[in-house]
Amino acid sequence: LNYESPFRVGLAVFYSMPSPASNPKWSGVAGLSKLFRARAFRKITSYEKKRVESIIREFIGNDSRGAIIAFQKDAYLGVKGDDSQESVVVEEGKWCAIEARCSSYEVRLFRMPPTRFMHASWYVKFLQQVKGRFSVE
Repeated sequence: LNYESPFRVGLAVFYSMPSPASNPKWSGVAGLSKLFRARAFRKITSYEKKRVESIIREFIGNDSRGAIIAFQKDAYLGVKGDDSQESVVVEEGKWCAIEARCSSYEVRLFRMPPTRFMHASWYVKFLQQVKGRFSVE
């Protein structure tokens, strides 16, 4: 990160364990939750939260221009501050993009609908609304 740029893009997963499964019952975050059961899964979530927060600290810190875009509900809830107020950025049917703040830093956090809808025309509107909240100095 020893360079100057008007923008920086980073990608990180919240649950670092791969979860493909031959049976959909065991795939994704829900599959991990079933596999490890509630108590162990809460512990895993707390460790993953610490790991992701260290990435946020190193990559964004308290830069007011920074933001996190979460495409998965558990990832959003994992880094969202408990006291952070949510505001709807844009709405379409049953889906909405939500803005809040991260738990450890005053970094903006956006929750987007799942990526499986990314090719829908309304999804582009969502991304444009989120983009409109950024300014590059």
